[in-house]
Amino acid sequence: MAKCLRSFPLWNLTGMTPTLKTAIRITACTAIVITIVATAYTLPEMRGWPVMGVLPSFIAVLFVSLFWDFGYTVFLSIVAAFGTNLMVPPYGHFDSTKMRPWAALAVYLATGLTASLLPERGRKGVLAAHQSEEELRDLIENVPAMVFIALPGPSNAFASRRWREYSGLSPEETKGLGWQSVVHPEDLQRHMEKWRVCSASGEPFEDEARFRRAADGEYRWFLVRAVPMRDENGNILKWYGTLTDIEDRKRAEQAHRRSES
Repeated sequence: MAKCLRSFPLWNLTGMTPTLKTAIRITACTAIVITIVATAYTLPEMRGWPVMGVLPSFIAVLFVSLFWDFGYTVFLSIVAAFGTNLMVPPYGHFDSTKMRPWAALAVYLATGLTASLLPERGRKGVLAAHQSEEELRDLIENVPAMVFIALPGPSNAFASRRWREYSGLSPEETKGLGWQSVVHPEDLQRHMEKWRVCSASGEPFEDEARFRRAADGEYRWFLVRAVPMRDENGNILKWYGTLTDIEDRKRAEQAHRRSES
């Protein structure tokens, strides 16, 4: 879930100016509290139960503390404490002489401070890992070769942009065994048999096969290589592989054989 939130534009906001990013996050904090208070007033069963508003606010403060700066935590805590007081009878009135808003503010700030300080190293590690993952994905997408990730079978789990441009297949069409639709019919059975042998033995995979080009329907020869990634027990988890165009080499070999004969 944390990974999904980090990739969601509201949390990430990459490519935006600092001023715009701050404005959007402040607006988001305010909207969270307004939504919680409005829901509390709309649903009769929540009236008289301020804890129903405190709990969502508490969760919101926790998430903001984990993924944004502490300054946003302070702002959200103040707004949430104000909103919490409005949900306590008499509804819609803020009374600064009562302990409820100050107690709520203290709880929110304590929660935010704890969440911001304790997992600092872990959060930095997670963000660094996420950034490394994004950089690796960008590298794979732009490397001048077709790159794929396959599950044992092989069932395709990922294919790079070069593959999509060559084959004309979308990620959904390539996924699983969909990639077989562009393998030359004369090569498919032999190609899959080699995959089965290597999957059973765990040896690196290498084979030559023809794949259809979407632009003109021509089949071109490719050298397919893949190596397994194993877990601590030696079980194969995934295969990482590349496809290299060897059409020119195959034609040169055929021309050489013809000249010899």
